[in-house]
Amino acid sequence: MLLREIRRARSDAADLRHISEALDSAIHHTGLLLAQCPGALHRQLCEHHLQAIIVPLQQASQMLSPTNRPQRTGLSLLKRWRGA
Repeated sequence: MLLREIRRARSDAADLRHISEALDSAIHHTGLLLAQCPGALHRQLCEHHLQAIIVPLQQASQMLSPTNRPQRTGLSLLKRWRGA
């Protein structure tokens, strides 16, 4: 589901080179994570892959909607998502 949505966003952003590059990176890392089956990964490696996905998505988001809000890191978002 995640990979499908990122690919759809990539297709929608085809004319925006700088955003497409960030989404290509997210697609690549999502594919790596799925290929390794999350159930077989230990926590640290899974977090590494998720961070590699989150960072380019944040970059694309920032390019699309610049704001003055403080930036959150991928790790802080992951911890918030996990309830840590």
